[in-house]
Amino acid sequence: MEWYGFYNWLILAGILVLAELFTLGIYFLVLSLGALAASLMSFLELSLSWQIWVAVMVTCFGLAMTYFWHTKRKKEGSFNLELGGLVEVTHWQVDGTARVKFRGSWWSAKMATNQTPTLGSHTIVGLERNFLILQKR
Repeated sequence: MEWYGFYNWLILAGILVLAELFTLGIYFLVLSLGALAASLMSFLELSLSWQIWVAVMVTCFGLAMTYFWHTKRKKEGSFNLELGGLVEVTHWQVDGTARVKFRGSWWSAKMATNQTPTLGSHTIVGLERNFLILQKR
């Protein structure tokens, strides 16, 4: 049994998980799952070509599942975590924009179409470029 192939795949999987921690995405995690599947094939003493084939298939399946999950969330509108948030408007500028504090930082905001700017509590109903779109609560 060739244990060095098994350990090489496990080391690669660990490196990919560490890369995932630095990038905060999901793609390196999917690649590490492919490397883990290849390490299992190495443990079962399959040839290197089978190990690579299984790693590629698991990775492709994981990437496809990630893509479909991402597009489904985008269609449902739940992709933007800002939607539905509450902000307090204390001053409107002459150009119809305001600066509001949301999640610890200052954002530019403007009212949704056909609404007049008013002071007080507003709900975030959309994003347009770098502007939060607000609606009176």
